[in-house]
Amino acid sequence: MSVLLPLWRRSNSPLYDYEIDVGGELLRLEVKKQANLQWFDSGKYHDLASADRDIRIMFLIHKKGRIDVVVVALLGEFLDWLLEHRYSDGWNREVLRTGADFKARFPSLQFKAPAHIATILNEAPRLFDVVHRRTS
Repeated sequence: MSVLLPLWRRSNSPLYDYEIDVGGELLRLEVKKQANLQWFDSGKYHDLASADRDIRIMFLIHKKGRIDVVVVALLGEFLDWLLEHRYSDGWNREVLRTGADFKARFPSLQFKAPAHIATILNEAPRLFDVVHRRTS
């Protein structure tokens, strides 16, 4: 990742992996790498602060070791979409609250919900800024 993000600092935050100061504004970035299915520790996303909704989340979608697409979304908008469109996959406020309750009691426990990123990209392209798309 240091080649892709040479100026970004690695962070130890539960919500993001990297940060950079740009003109006095702290930008934060979570990086996810998958072919399509990505599992999220959903308890982390319960009751996000408004500043945390502005975290950028970058998805590197790959196939057979080659990156096909790189997209970026705002965490808050992405979560809002999941909560509206993926209820039966565990993306609902009750599950997020339950996951947060368990995480408070058992900090190393992960409470996972799925998201098929390539599928969501096709269904809701407005959520994403495309940084790279392999052409051949």
